[in-house]
Amino acid sequence: MGELVDDAIVDVENIFRRLRENNALAHPQPSLQVVYEASREIRSAIVFGTIVVILVFLPLFAMSGVEEDCSLRSA
Repeated sequence: MGELVDDAIVDVENIFRRLRENNALAHPQPSLQVVYEASREIRSAIVFGTIVVILVFLPLFAMSGVEEDCSLRSA
């Protein structure tokens, strides 16, 4: 859940930055287009980052025995 919130914050911050830059232009683009492009700009990094986090923690679900007991107690 925290990963999704972090990803959303990164996306929103990038959108606000792009909107500020767009407003400073002599001929600004439509806001909806700027929002779409700003979100598309970082989408792949967010998706790949989330996949890496999932892959790192995936082996925890395959543990059994003493390792499982230790990991569940520490969590």
